[in-house]
Amino acid sequence: MQFNEYNPEILSSKIANFSEFWYTKWPDTMKTFPREGLEFLQDHYIVNANEILMLDEGPLAALLDAVSFVRGNSFLSQLVWHFSQMIYEINTDISPWTIPFPQLVDNQRNINDFVGLIILMAGFDRVVKLHRSREIPIEITKDTFRDVKIWLNDFYKKKKRWGLVENQWLTHHFTGKLYRLGRLQFAMDRFSGKVKVFQNRKDKSVIALSEGEIEFRGDGLVNGTNDIYDSDGLWVSEYEEDDTFYYGNPISPLGKAIKQKAKLPKAEWQLMLEKDQPVLDMHIPEEGRMDHHLCGQSMEKAKIFFPKYFPEWTYHAFTCTTWLFEPQFQKLLPHSSNIVKFQQEFYLYPILSNDVQTFDRVFWGKPKDFNKAPRDTSLRRAIVDHYLEGGHLSGAGGFILKDDVDWGSRVYQKDCKKV
Repeated sequence: MQFNEYNPEILSSKIANFSEFWYTKWPDTMKTFPREGLEFLQDHYIVNANEILMLDEGPLAALLDAVSFVRGNSFLSQLVWHFSQMIYEINTDISPWTIPFPQLVDNQRNINDFVGLIILMAGFDRVVKLHRSREIPIEITKDTFRDVKIWLNDFYKKKKRWGLVENQWLTHHFTGKLYRLGRLQFAMDRFSGKVKVFQNRKDKSVIALSEGEIEFRGDGLVNGTNDIYDSDGLWVSEYEEDDTFYYGNPISPLGKAIKQKAKLPKAEWQLMLEKDQPVLDMHIPEEGRMDHHLCGQSMEKAKIFFPKYFPEWTYHAFTCTTWLFEPQFQKLLPHSSNIVKFQQEFYLYPILSNDVQTFDRVFWGKPKDFNKAPRDTSLRRAIVDHYLEGGHLSGAGGFILKDDVDWGSRVYQKDCKKV
């Protein structure tokens, strides 16, 4: 079959999640397809990359086998080339979270388990060159890409075979936007929270106001959180400003929206953070304990690393969106809990979320019977008891303004009562 024969009808019969969104560039990417073969599909390319990836024998062999299978299949070779071009070459509006990594209808040899990683590997040499051009220490490069090994191992624990599904997440690593600095990872990203953050010009206190037209339940959470909708207590946020004031519904530092509106004089309050502004978005790798002291050390490293190696990234805040920011953990877990201490460093805000990540991270899936769920850790016991009592858990967002980082001081929450 020739390149021009892969029209939308044929492609949609081969790709389970086919989308016109990514097909439009197919003719352009096929014009540059290397007929002599793809460098990133050669064994030596993968073996050389493994000097940094440091994959063990099992996952490395599985990746090489998948690469060999794609290399020997003309359609798959074209497919991975197309997506690699979409990520690394073509100037599109596609973000890492909207790239629909392909899933084949004919999943021979479980190729769907590796096709996303193979696509990402196309940019591995390029991102390593970026690291070298910025003189980023090789130890940081290796630490950053340890995530590939972590997610391969996670897949194996769940499926009992090698593979990886966190492709969209790893796009951050392979495009040079994310770096691991000690316990935490930091991505150069844009703020996605639906809040506006203000700081008092004199006493430096901070208050967040919700964006307008967001539906909140009576409990201050976004309507639809945990698929629970409130009709009786439902209210809609408002936001406006004029030459003198900002008007809006405040967000408690504990992540609840407040129905009563606030009025902030512009002469006294400065807008510090809003949607789409540059931030350092924090992530906690699935590896090891969330030691509070080590997290603080990572924050200090980030404050040095990014101005040194990416001085052009003038970020406004550290941000994070995670299941760990469920405010109820502050009453379900002891005050000495690393989860509690971590979330108390942030100003929390509500997002539309559910408990999928919570159960995926803590139990590897939601227990079918909570009476039989494992209770071998304090966190698992707390969650199981909470659900047996009819409770729910969800995620939240959080931020620390750039100049407010004082790890251990609970800058925003020190005067807040527990949820």
